[in-house]
Amino acid sequence: MSSLHQQQFLQAIVGHWESLLRDLAKQPLAIDPFLRRAKIRRVSYGHYEPMTTQQVLTLMKLSMEQLNIDGIGLRIASRLTIEDTGALGFAMLGCKTLKQLLETIIHIPWMTSDYVDIGIAYDREYAYITAEDRSAFWTPQPYTIEDSIGHYYLGIKKLLGEQFDKNKVSISLRYAAPSYKHLYHQYLGIMPTFNAASNQIRLPIEWIDMPVSANESLVANIAAKHSAEMNQPSRSSNSCDQIRMRLYARLSSGVPTMEQMAEDLGFTARTLRRRLHDEGKTYKQLVLDVRMQMASEYLLKTSLSLSDIANLLDYHSAPPFIRAFKAYHEVSPSQFKLATKKAQSEGDWA
Repeated sequence: MSSLHQQQFLQAIVGHWESLLRDLAKQPLAIDPFLRRAKIRRVSYGHYEPMTTQQVLTLMKLSMEQLNIDGIGLRIASRLTIEDTGALGFAMLGCKTLKQLLETIIHIPWMTSDYVDIGIAYDREYAYITAEDRSAFWTPQPYTIEDSIGHYYLGIKKLLGEQFDKNKVSISLRYAAPSYKHLYHQYLGIMPTFNAASNQIRLPIEWIDMPVSANESLVANIAAKHSAEMNQPSRSSNSCDQIRMRLYARLSSGVPTMEQMAEDLGFTARTLRRRLHDEGKTYKQLVLDVRMQMASEYLLKTSLSLSDIANLLDYHSAPPFIRAFKAYHEVSPSQFKLATKKAQSEGDWA
């Protein structure tokens, strides 16, 4: 099963799909039959039972074939936000420059690895983001590439803000221009080159040192989305859950004190301490739990170095992170990664 963060991303895609269909429908449209055929079960509007990438792609294929909606990938990419990307969003908001952001994208591949391979490359003049469809799932429109190229292009545009100049950016796509090619200009603001050698976004190399926007409202929105995930009807909400979700969003910029966390939750520090005691936890334990949970995910699903992981979790260097991890899991990060992947491999062959 995919991680909570990837589930959030998949559910965001389906939620935007529902919203898109409702916006485009000229008369009431029965959406539930499409969800049922893709074996996706809705819990409430915008929230669904855990799903797979294959189910999402099936849903998109059904929509293309039966509703004749052009450019579904572009339309959904234009609606996706950094808040929708879970752990990747947290890491991106911790980046100071565009280069750090690009390398974060490539080091955290699990968000889209089920259907597209994302690559980053540089030469003396340009930085390149490439996308290769690996879904082995045919759709009438190039959904996976439209969605991924569109999402990354629009995300970079938003994070660079006024520094972004569309006249210095180009998009190339391997496939022929579709009948709805005007939608590329409508949603992206530029017209790609079609029938190209690869699917890529090309940026001036001098841009990689540009600062990216550190928007506190984005952090708040990501925390809110995770809080909402924890507050689904199938879960009971408590102070521990609320704190965990806020810690996810803030670790890369520093662990908040208990007093700061209490103020954010609308409590006094004394009230928060009492509530946590009633739930059998301390604030220090929660901080450690969240750090170690995210550390495990980074170790197993990214190629980030220990120094990079330590930085994202607000350790001042790798050694204290390694000591904390070993004390928590009773094995070193490298031993944990090796043993977990070995167990997963043996499970696959069982």
